[in-house]
Amino acid sequence: MIKKGEKIYESAAKRKLEEFLKTAAIGRTYTFDELSAVAGEDVKVKRYLVHSVDRVLRRHHNRTLVSIRGEGYQICPPEELHLVSRDLRQSGKRKFSKGMEVLNTVSLLDLNDKVRRDHLIEMSKSGAVLAVCRLMDSPKTTKALKNADIEKIPIGAKALDLLKKSV
Repeated sequence: MIKKGEKIYESAAKRKLEEFLKTAAIGRTYTFDELSAVAGEDVKVKRYLVHSVDRVLRRHHNRTLVSIRGEGYQICPPEELHLVSRDLRQSGKRKFSKGMEVLNTVSLLDLNDKVRRDHLIEMSKSGAVLAVCRLMDSPKTTKALKNADIEKIPIGAKALDLLKKSV
């Protein structure tokens, strides 16, 4: 019987990769060949293995894998995680922009009422997300957050409280 919180492995390759990467050196780039040798499977072909292990590393071992184009993966140093987060946010923004482009190619007059309604709802949702992304990336927002009192921001106050307790 599986207990609550117990990890279930779909394959031995995932388990081997997790065991290797949870103690691997931070900041070092591990090539596709090195990771394939550890897993016993080609990680270039079966990328889901690395993505699955990355999820486990983030949840249970406070580590994040970053793809290094054409080389392999790196365990991201903690001081660079904000850069990874920013890149992911910008990637999401590009995807929502592409979605809006796709939605804008359709003439609303060519759609029946139900499909037109669904189309407009989707345009509204994507537009709202894009507006928030643009606001977050604006220089005024960045300047305001840099000058803000971190204790007045709920997540910042929580982080400071945790730091005080750990010291």
